[in-house]
Amino acid sequence: NPFTDTEDPNVIKAYSLGLIDGNGSGKFGPDDPLNREAVAVMLSKVYRKLGGTIPAASTTTFADNGKISSWAKAAVSFMAEKGIVKGNGTSFNPQGPITGQEALILGLHMMNTLGQ
Repeated sequence: NPFTDTEDPNVIKAYSLGLIDGNGSGKFGPDDPLNREAVAVMLSKVYRKLGGTIPAASTTTFADNGKISSWAKAAVSFMAEKGIVKGNGTSFNPQGPITGQEALILGLHMMNTLGQ
């Protein structure tokens, strides 16, 4: 277990599979709220694990591109291009909250759309 703030076996499995990284300094942040860019990154890691490829990208088409973290740009760009994430039409709101249920729906939408 690389995390000092959780013993959840599912978190440890997800880390072992390379699907999550935690939030630094050996912390996972189990009580931290999810945000939109982090979910896009997690979904992209699942897609890669299933054999998909996500091209490198340093920009997106969203008006708030400058607010998207550099570590999330390729995932957000790819997920937007494929219609998995849409934002509000012009902006993505990368640090905006997202519920676990919404993240699950995005994951199901990704699986249905990308055929993995």
